[in-house]
Amino acid sequence: MSGKYRFNNIIKVRYEQFEKLPRDLMSDSEAVFLWGDEYWQHVPQFVLDYLNEVANSYDLDTRTNSEAKQNWYAHDYRDAIAEKLLVEDRIKLDDPRKQIGTCHGAADGFACIAGIFLEPGDEVLVVDPQFTFAWGLPDLHGAKTISVPISEEGNWNIAEEDVPDLLEPKINNKTKMMIMCMPGNPTGTVFSEGTTKAIGDILSDHEIIYLEDSVYERRLYDDSKFVSMGSIPSMKDYAVCVRGFSKIYNVRPFRTGYIVANEEIIDKVWRWHMLGGIDPSSIYMKVLAKCLRKEMSEPLPPRWHEDYKREWDVMRKWTYEAINNNQWLSCVMPQAGTYHFVNTSKLGSSDEVFSILRDKYKVLLTPGTWYGPRGEGYMRLCYAANLPEDTKNGVNRFLDAVTEIGRNKSL
Repeated sequence: MSGKYRFNNIIKVRYEQFEKLPRDLMSDSEAVFLWGDEYWQHVPQFVLDYLNEVANSYDLDTRTNSEAKQNWYAHDYRDAIAEKLLVEDRIKLDDPRKQIGTCHGAADGFACIAGIFLEPGDEVLVVDPQFTFAWGLPDLHGAKTISVPISEEGNWNIAEEDVPDLLEPKINNKTKMMIMCMPGNPTGTVFSEGTTKAIGDILSDHEIIYLEDSVYERRLYDDSKFVSMGSIPSMKDYAVCVRGFSKIYNVRPFRTGYIVANEEIIDKVWRWHMLGGIDPSSIYMKVLAKCLRKEMSEPLPPRWHEDYKREWDVMRKWTYEAINNNQWLSCVMPQAGTYHFVNTSKLGSSDEVFSILRDKYKVLLTPGTWYGPRGEGYMRLCYAANLPEDTKNGVNRFLDAVTEIGRNKSL
């Protein structure tokens, strides 16, 4: 590093996902990618039909397609989201147009909320392990992350009765926020309603913001139920729920999401977005409003999504058995998402195992340390990144590599 630029805290944000991935490996036909979250299923046909309908009727003439018309699309989008929140999440908003903010996907929503709240010296509670945003965004704003550890032995979960002893010692007058990806990434954890309420009651007593990323809200297995912190009465003024549609409709290129919070917080969201553009594409907002209204008018969960989920579930169970049948590995059956958080500690540190798999075997998983200190000794494996047969071939190659690494280590 030359030292001629005076960067801010961006230099503290970890970029290892890309620094440690050789560019030539991305185009290597022999490489096995088990770390991403691209999915093999197509975008649902009704989404494509609505996209064609809206695009074909869209007025590109700026003289008639005014800013007021753009705002109407945003209002319609927020109204459709409010219907979804009421029907599917038991969240009733007093004024959806003042309590829902738009964002360019969940990542943008996270950045926005961190930007309007966090300052140097603040402390942020992070259930550990936790998705990378939870660690990087506080670093960017000079805040300190405080690990709230969970474990494989506890199924990566928190019992309702353990919440006070786990949280209260971590809280002081500097604690401003708790960040949680729920359902969990990378662990596939789903907190019970009792645990969620217990966390909410403590946070509200201390007036601490709970920033919730729930993009995996529908990817639930074995009768697991996701309870949003936004539905907990004591958290009405402190829950900030950020959501997107990439994981619901497989429409990552849309980059369209939303933020649900009280009116005072959403007012600051608009101020933040005034610095860089207020709304996502009005075309995509209109399409997604139509999708939500279609689904809210039919029995839930949507049949098409259940068909997709059955396919993921087959791979979830197959990979779980394959991993736990290997003497060098173990993992907990995830309740949600499309990942296994695999214990590879018998083979070495997360970074060591990652490097060997990458350099010698061209097999790519995500090191657990990218998700916090408690991720040491683990790797995240995505079982839905490729077609099922390709995933099985990739997992088998990973298992063969693990067995060889283990045998060499024991010599």
